[in-house]
Amino acid sequence: NSEKLIYNFENRIFTKEEQEFLKKNRFEVHWQILNRWVIHHHNFILGPINEYALGKDINDIFMQYGWLNIVMMKNLLDQVGGISYQNYFKVWYSFYYIYYIMYLCLLFLIFRRVDYVLITSLISFALLNSINYQFIFLGPGLNPIRHFFDLFVIAFLFLHIQYQKKYYLLLSLFFALLGILNNSQMGFFCFISLISILLIKFYLEQNNRDWMEIALILLAGAAGIYLLVEYRIGTDLMSKYYVDGLLGFPLKSKYLYIAFVFFAIGYITIMRALNVSGVVKYLALFMLLYTQTMFIYYVWGATEPHFRNFASIYALTSVLILNLLIENVKFFQQNRFRIINLIVLLCLCFYLPTVSQYYKAKKEYQDVFNTHVTYKWNMDKAKFTSTMNPKYFEESVSLIHRYSDQNSIYILSKYDAFLPFLSNRYSAMPFSDVSMFLITSLEVQKCIDKIKTDNPQYLFLDTDINRPWETDIISKLSYFGYLHDESVWRVQRLNLLKEIYKEIKDEYEPLEKGSLITVYKKRL
Repeated sequence: NSEKLIYNFENRIFTKEEQEFLKKNRFEVHWQILNRWVIHHHNFILGPINEYALGKDINDIFMQYGWLNIVMMKNLLDQVGGISYQNYFKVWYSFYYIYYIMYLCLLFLIFRRVDYVLITSLISFALLNSINYQFIFLGPGLNPIRHFFDLFVIAFLFLHIQYQKKYYLLLSLFFALLGILNNSQMGFFCFISLISILLIKFYLEQNNRDWMEIALILLAGAAGIYLLVEYRIGTDLMSKYYVDGLLGFPLKSKYLYIAFVFFAIGYITIMRALNVSGVVKYLALFMLLYTQTMFIYYVWGATEPHFRNFASIYALTSVLILNLLIENVKFFQQNRFRIINLIVLLCLCFYLPTVSQYYKAKKEYQDVFNTHVTYKWNMDKAKFTSTMNPKYFEESVSLIHRYSDQNSIYILSKYDAFLPFLSNRYSAMPFSDVSMFLITSLEVQKCIDKIKTDNPQYLFLDTDINRPWETDIISKLSYFGYLHDESVWRVQRLNLLKEIYKEIKDEYEPLEKGSLITVYKKRL
């Protein structure tokens, strides 16, 4: 009987009213269960900016996306009114416009042909649109600021190969090194590709070798290795787990097949063109190497946005290879006009549906504000419209201000990526978003040791930290799909917060209870 009841429950047919309710609440239910919507993801950028501004030792700040863009963003935010959500989102997303305007300029510099620029642009923007509005808004790691300096590397490499001027070589190497400081992973991919192509060019051009150039290349290579290995700023807590495959998603084989075919065509084309003079073959080989190393990022994350994230790089590489085919293969030479027109048509057919996809996702997000009660937030750090009531957060901020006169606080809370920032504080815990970083027992123990060693006078804990979380697990209704599993993982993470609390609770007693958090004081 129980099995039949469960079966009937999981396969029930909803009434029209229930379907309407679920439809209007699907978006919020989805992201609430995932428990890692915009606040969580952007804390990886805004959190370090806030910590840096409040004086935390830069070597102790977790900077997954690199330290140079954190420092740059902090200074930019200071110029536009201060560090707040409302200012941050404006500045952060302005880099999409800046990058892609400069990208179009780069395309005209390289191709000097409208048709090639059009093809490259359509591929780039189609892939970018297909990420869709919600995921672009969600993920700070998708922002081109992470590999911003590759535009300069590519431009000056192109000019160096074309005009054989050492100052262009120096500029390309300089921006490659700057890219490492901006983001070590993306910077390394660009840097190693640049050094590789310069060494290949030096080897192939036996009659035109410049030993001064090879000295500059080797010197830059040594500087790059130093920056990657020795010159460490900030902490990197997650890379080891990504390398071990613990934090990614299962790889989709279709992207592996696409990559293998693409790289095979690219290398075969370039090998055929090595004996042909010209700039494009070297630039195409550099871009192919860069694309191949960028593919590692997809392997780490293994989600579609991770694959489409570097649309500008994929598109430029593809069109450079196309250019080599048209210039060096007889069939393509004879049918140049037809091939170019066909590719433009195909790119348009690929691009136009992605525009609809992008705005459909944007409309779904905006419709939430039309179908739900909304609140105007007017806090110093947060001026926006939300379906969350700000009064609970205002109360929590007031509690923090009453019991903390330092820039850092000790907090164990599902809101620890949010409340410290709203309070103009930062978390003194080993991780700025504790529940999301408790990957193994090592991280749990590290948090326990931190509290016991530092022995703070006050702790800020979730008011409901000790309640049973199992009631938050949603059913396996087919409507919710994989969200049942997500709700289980969320409960497991919150139970780990409870494990930390159990280890230190005897040393603290509740002092003042709030709706979201409660202040605990050290027992005498």
